[in-house]
Amino acid sequence: MIAVKHSEQRSIRPFFFTLNDLRNLDKSGKIESRKRTVIVYLTMKGFNLSTGAWLKMRDPSVFLCSEITREKAFVMIKWLNDPEVTRYLSDSPYIADYLLETLQRVNLPIVTHLFNQNGRFYLVEDQDRQPIGFVRLVKKASDYELVIVIGERRYWHKRYGTKTIKEALKIAFLELRARKVTAKIYPDNQISLRAFKRAAFLTEQRTARLITMSMNMEQYFQSLKMFRADPDDIIMTNQDKTRLLDVMQNRPFEPLMKLKTELERAIIVDSQQITEDVITMNSRILLTIDTKPLNVQLVYPQDASAADTLPVTDPIGTAVLGFRAGKRLNWELPDGPAQIFIQQILYQPEASGDYRL
Repeated sequence: MIAVKHSEQRSIRPFFFTLNDLRNLDKSGKIESRKRTVIVYLTMKGFNLSTGAWLKMRDPSVFLCSEITREKAFVMIKWLNDPEVTRYLSDSPYIADYLLETLQRVNLPIVTHLFNQNGRFYLVEDQDRQPIGFVRLVKKASDYELVIVIGERRYWHKRYGTKTIKEALKIAFLELRARKVTAKIYPDNQISLRAFKRAAFLTEQRTARLITMSMNMEQYFQSLKMFRADPDDIIMTNQDKTRLLDVMQNRPFEPLMKLKTELERAIIVDSQQITEDVITMNSRILLTIDTKPLNVQLVYPQDASAADTLPVTDPIGTAVLGFRAGKRLNWELPDGPAQIFIQQILYQPEASGDYRL
């Protein structure tokens, strides 16, 4: 028997269901809203509905890179010529030949524009920034269809697919504002089915030829609110969020879109509850950008006058806000992708009792 506490306006109402209830609900697709949320939450936490056991494996690190270089496009051609990689793709069997012909006609170092048609295209890179696959988010009205390919075989069966799906969901829901994300999978493609289930997708439709799995925006945001212990969580004080929203009201939306999405997915806590290892506004921090050290204070844009201040509206400032010391981030900066390492928090206002900063 599984008990879940559901909070609603400070009251806590527990409700109970068995493991078989969860399995049957997952198969039928007809799920009460809050129980559907629990399935999403438990799955994202690593609970296996089939066995009733908790999985202790952690997802690896991946980075979705929107810039496609000519060199990396040729790596994709290698994957698309591998029948084991393309076995479950619905693309034309001649897609590798078409891509090769296109690259021979277009002699440019950056070929991103060739891939971003009818949606978004990203290369999947590992923690060493080596390409291992690709992602497509194909626009379908207000929805997006997600296609992922892990082209490097040595990365199969190591949860890189699951982590890639989770990173793609961040883009779909937080940046593109998708209403729903779907995936169409062949029934005998067990690797993809497991990856999407681990990423908390639920079965929407099943035919002899295809299984359609999906997650909508409400389920995604509910799962983020319930999920507390992940190192990818952004933790923010209610005071910081209120002030940042005020700052954003008087500034153009487009440059602040990334900051807005980070605010929306942040877990909000009281200023006196924030732990001392989290970067808050006016914290002094020691960073490494690729190999370059950076000692700065994270400030509001109106306070960014000194050379050692970093406005939160700067791409690096947006990237680190709310993360913990020791976190490594792969982030796209205006001059290209970079790896950001949060070495140390030298000063945090809340840890020093300075709650008014």
